[in-house]
Amino acid sequence: MNELVSIIIPIYNRADILAETLDSIILQTYKEFECILVDDDSSDNSIEVANSFVQKDSRFKFFKRPSNLKKGACNCRNYGYQKSSGTFIQWFDSDDIMLPTMLEEKINALTTYGLDVVSMASAYFTNNISITRIDKSSNLRNVTDNPAFEIISTNFSAITSQVMFRKSFLNTQKRLFNNNLLKNQETEFFVRIFLSNPTFDFIENRNVLIRSGHHSISSVYNTFDESKKRLINIIAYFEMYHSFKNANRLTSEIKIFFNNFFYKCLTRMEVERVTYLKLFVWGIYFNWFPSKRFALKIFLKRYFFSKQNL
Repeated sequence: MNELVSIIIPIYNRADILAETLDSIILQTYKEFECILVDDDSSDNSIEVANSFVQKDSRFKFFKRPSNLKKGACNCRNYGYQKSSGTFIQWFDSDDIMLPTMLEEKINALTTYGLDVVSMASAYFTNNISITRIDKSSNLRNVTDNPAFEIISTNFSAITSQVMFRKSFLNTQKRLFNNNLLKNQETEFFVRIFLSNPTFDFIENRNVLIRSGHHSISSVYNTFDESKKRLINIIAYFEMYHSFKNANRLTSEIKIFFNNFFYKCLTRMEVERVTYLKLFVWGIYFNWFPSKRFALKIFLKRYFFSKQNL
């Protein structure tokens, strides 16, 4: 008997495209799945669309994010995980598409080789799934030594819909998705995952279609000015720095990468002085800079010789 895979999908105002995603799940060649839909307080007809699938197929299950959990896709993913029963976990986004053999190919890789994690190449589309563009950044064939660092330093992308997990491996993790971040939640999650040294493989078949430009978090983020983007990013990268440090994986190369990233953000960021001061205190305390003298020079230049808003 085939083992169960739990597909977990957070939903927020996707009434116009949700059915297309769920239809692609029904068409999977691998039939032993449960699809857990978690609504994040949608204000459109997403709940009605989700329940229509629940009513016609018992493999679909619908939940609302509990009110005691902070709003956000990450808490919906974590809550869906709590409700899952599968041997394997496939988080998926409510606007992406599975091509028919996606589940089958991932599960075959996990079971054949006894893996913890498997990722699959993807393609991007806008509205017409017959017109796609290749995601050239997701090829991991040559990334074996330090995938956690490759995620943030090279062109390897880590997108939730691409990756399937063995649940027994996820149960060993102290936490799953971090809902306190406004950006880079998936990147931060995958950095922590790969720092725990899972057994891993990459499937080159592009059976995951990632929708772009449809009222996504990324499209909203792209409307922010560069200063706000830097402020949002620096907080996420602070978390990732901490993860490398806690895992004793801060090599000289990785330290240089983070030093350069924080230096660029802090010298170009335009935020209120109080916010800037807090960020700089974090930087000093956690040794983000090549030296304290170097950090003090930046701070004096930016903090005292600037306008009211840096």
